[in-house]
Amino acid sequence: MKAHTCFTIEQHEDMTFPFSIYKNPINKNKRLLPHYHESFEIIYISKGSMHLKIGNDTFIATKGEIYFSNLYQLHSVEPFDNIEGEFYAFVFDKKIITQVNTSIHYQQYIIPFLQGEHRFPVSIDPSYPDYERLTKSITEILQEYMEKKIGYEICISSEIEKLLILLTRYNKYINHEYLEISQINKEIIDKMWLYIKEKYHQKITLDGISAALYINKYHFCRVIKKLTGSSFTQLLALYRIQQAINLLSTTDLPINSIVEECGFTNQSYFNRMYIKYVGEKPSQTRKRIIYNKSMTT
Repeated sequence: MKAHTCFTIEQHEDMTFPFSIYKNPINKNKRLLPHYHESFEIIYISKGSMHLKIGNDTFIATKGEIYFSNLYQLHSVEPFDNIEGEFYAFVFDKKIITQVNTSIHYQQYIIPFLQGEHRFPVSIDPSYPDYERLTKSITEILQEYMEKKIGYEICISSEIEKLLILLTRYNKYINHEYLEISQINKEIIDKMWLYIKEKYHQKITLDGISAALYINKYHFCRVIKKLTGSSFTQLLALYRIQQAINLLSTTDLPINSIVEECGFTNQSYFNRMYIKYVGEKPSQTRKRIIYNKSMTT
């Protein structure tokens, strides 16, 4: 299994079949930083308990539970009460099923979710009558992915379709109307991420990005908070922190140079944000990386 540390767009090993499974231990030394995908993610808790945040919702997730992260939803995982935990993250792009299914019913029930116009609830109640079927599909997908027998891609795609239909039914079971996302709002968040990626090393202000996107800054803030569960300022800081982690891991740049390279104008603020989101000082990250490299050479 891979280590799951991606913050932005997920890179799959085989882009002809953009589906990956990540096995993640969670403990006092290991957490999952806040991140998002332009993919879907099913989270299956396989061991212990943990704090799980998806969008605006926070859960104490326990063994056997299933959660769902929609397109662009910020999510993170932290240890709970020093309990050892573990979860599997099933990350997949919509291409794995849109390429093989063009039926009218598929267009009616599934396509709006794949296009980001609708969202599934992030937490699935274990009392849901089809919960056992969801768990069975997850087990089947995991087995197919591990064994990779001939045609495993087709089997996984088929099980993903089944999962999505069961989740669609779940909305009706809990009498929950789909959270609709307008195309305009979807374009706002797409453009926001593009702006951050291009200019994160420069000074970025709310006035500046809202002017660049031709949108009222107060409306912009409401849209971003609603769709991601975090403020624009938090998202920007998180993105910059991830770039700092990359530079600490791949370069010998001094930390004060990394601070400037990543767009932070104040080193004390950088240190504060880094400790908040990573759980250690930047210097500790570098020492750990150097130690790990020495152990593998």
